[in-house]
Amino acid sequence: KFNSSNTSVEDQSFYMASVNICELSRKEVELRCELTGNVAEGYSAGKVQLSQTSIAIRGQEADIASISYAKVVFDIGKNAKETVTASLDYKFYDADGNEVDASAVHAEAGQIQATLPVYVTKELKLVVDFKEAPGARLADMVWAIRPESIMVSGDASVLNGMDSIVLDSFDLLDVNRESTSHSYAILVPDGCENLSGVTRATLEISYPDKT
Repeated sequence: KFNSSNTSVEDQSFYMASVNICELSRKEVELRCELTGNVAEGYSAGKVQLSQTSIAIRGQEADIASISYAKVVFDIGKNAKETVTASLDYKFYDADGNEVDASAVHAEAGQIQATLPVYVTKELKLVVDFKEAPGARLADMVWAIRPESIMVSGDASVLNGMDSIVLDSFDLLDVNRESTSHSYAILVPDGCENLSGVTRATLEISYPDKT
């Protein structure tokens, strides 16, 4: 318990704090992206997408006057085979490309989200989901799909796991002895492009041994 009667002061001191009051300036600078790394052979890179294209900064005029732009370095690694996304820090540079000490500058942005779409061109087989039944087996049918495949370009994250496009389902009980023809729309995955220029496929099928 503190008792003032038996307490003495051996040393005491006080400290002064200097406060500098000045006018702050604000401006926006362009945000650039330096891309490093490469995509794998057979793949192509799209345009880098950044969460913002400029950064607002505040500070004394002398501190922000030399800042010309901000830059992130986006490393996609070696032989990228799908879309790459990363959260990146940025640095400030002057007009000559020299990094600027921005310790006295306040930036109104956190990390930058960067995305690089990676595309691939792939041949996808056209297939029909045949429904078999007793007495109606695909092995007993004569059939063909024309065209057999198409070339599709799109996001590698989507196409890497695909090798075919299912046109529709087909019940083999509906096949008679005569040859029949059925037309289907070719639907490619969202965001992908059909490079073959063919938008419909035809299934020709018959059951010659059916009586």
